[in-house]
Amino acid sequence: MSETTIQVPVEHLAAIREGLLGRCESSSQRAEVESLLSQIAAEAPAGIEQRELTGSRALLWTAVYDSLCAAAEQLAEDCNEYWRGVVDPASARTAIASVSMRFELLVALGGPPVD
Repeated sequence: MSETTIQVPVEHLAAIREGLLGRCESSSQRAEVESLLSQIAAEAPAGIEQRELTGSRALLWTAVYDSLCAAAEQLAEDCNEYWRGVVDPASARTAIASVSMRFELLVALGGPPVD
């Protein structure tokens, strides 16, 4: 298992946490998941914009990928709602920024892990 460290903007930690929680229930990597969750849960000093997460590259990749998919789904919903005139452009722009940032995190981790 190769370990890696990534810098995650704090506003994306909750989404990565959700991706990890989805893996916690059925994962043989429970200890690894809990280690990453504890890193996310640790209090950051005020003014910190990024959190360093260290763990299995494969697990980090999967959690970031899950958060990217969730952001893409939210973007699709926002686009549909914008088309209907229900949301303003700022909401769609926020969703676009989330997809972009999470994609960049995934790219920083490299290609998909090989089983």
